[in-house]
Amino acid sequence: MDNLIIEKTKHTLGIDFNIETGRFLIEGRSLPENNVEFFNPIFSSINRYISEIKKEIILDCKIVYFNSGSSKRFNQLFQILEDYHSNGGKVTVNWYYESDDEDQLEEGGDFAENFTMPFNLISY
Repeated sequence: MDNLIIEKTKHTLGIDFNIETGRFLIEGRSLPENNVEFFNPIFSSINRYISEIKKEIILDCKIVYFNSGSSKRFNQLFQILEDYHSNGGKVTVNWYYESDDEDQLEEGGDFAENFTMPFNLISY
């Protein structure tokens, strides 16, 4: 299994999933033309990691902005991680937001309320 690296663009997230460390970074803006197509490799990589590697996952989300289609995909990603957590996998989600960005704080808080896995809201 290989690391997953997707370069950030003006409209799409940067992805850096290091399978050796279990660190998964998502950063930038999420406005892809086809969010299903964009997120499918992410879901495939996470599911493969969970089934083959079975180690801790730390997801660092440093998202500046996302559209409603991306919000659905984030929920889908968090649900995959929640299922792993519920079955004994170790998962931590770190949701980073700029200290003056109340919208991203609220978005992160809304996601956190829907899951039982550790979900940290971190101001920077």
